[in-house]
Amino acid sequence: PSPGTLAWHLNQSKDLLRTSSLERASKELEAAESMLKTATQIEMADYWFLRGKWQTTSGSDQAASDAFKRAHQANPLAKYLAAWAEAEIRTRYQGDGHMPYPDLLDALVGDEPVLVSARSRVLAAEGKFEEAIAVADKISGPEQHAARALVYTMFSKPAEALADCDSGLALPGLPGNIRQVLLVLRARAKFSLAKASAPESGTDVLPPSGVAGIDPGLVKV
Repeated sequence: PSPGTLAWHLNQSKDLLRTSSLERASKELEAAESMLKTATQIEMADYWFLRGKWQTTSGSDQAASDAFKRAHQANPLAKYLAAWAEAEIRTRYQGDGHMPYPDLLDALVGDEPVLVSARSRVLAAEGKFEEAIAVADKISGPEQHAARALVYTMFSKPAEALADCDSGLALPGLPGNIRQVLLVLRARAKFSLAKASAPESGTDVLPPSGVAGIDPGLVKV
């Protein structure tokens, strides 16, 4: 796209969000927003999807949910619907008890891997471990390992999560977004396993040097 156009600002925002350059990405999104009056439906949806990703990275899950919903309204793609559902989980899920999300499950209709993965995550948030894994197993390709690893992570099963991460990362031609998810979940699983080998410290505050007694070999990614 030519510099200064809406498409160019959207591409710039996308590249900056990949590196979590939030301040610069915000400026590009603001420039894009000023041009939305002449945007196509695809550009409108792309803008709201990127705005949602910016809000997610900024920790504003409700604003992210609203943005992803607007993206899906402008262009009903599976990735926008899945992003909305996952933002809704983050908004509603408290972590200290499971609750049903029938509206999310009803909305996530389709066979696209991103939708099946989102359904698996909703079931996990409902506390339905076996059903969540069974749904994840229906996915073909590397997305299956990411979905399974996420479910295992949500149920505090780091060894199983690590195994799926390693299996997924070993696949050839792994998409960049799936690779990033697997690397993050792998690092979290390895830390959890290493932390489990350390004695109880009696405090939730981690010192700069790490937890005393932690196994450094298990932490290494």
